[in-house]
Amino acid sequence: QGSRMTGATWRNSGRSPGVIVASHALVEAAVLLQDVWGGEGAIVRRAILDKHVFVPPGARIGCNPEDDKRRFTMSPAGITVLGKGQTVPNP
Repeated sequence: QGSRMTGATWRNSGRSPGVIVASHALVEAAVLLQDVWGGEGAIVRRAILDKHVFVPPGARIGCNPEDDKRRFTMSPAGITVLGKGQTVPNP
């Protein structure tokens, strides 16, 4: 099973099989593991998303470090990390 990036922008990032990212989304300097779903217009920067993470349309990850620290785990290097099966809150 491959990945689908329909109309999404993908920069310096890695992805596993089953990743689906919708149109107008941006994935930059990130790693998306198996079966991650990214909604339309979502932004994922400097992040690692474990298997089965759901990113709703318009969500922002890696855009506001203070917001990310409250909602997710952040490494000392400033990489936002989402655990297996985690759902990102709607924007």
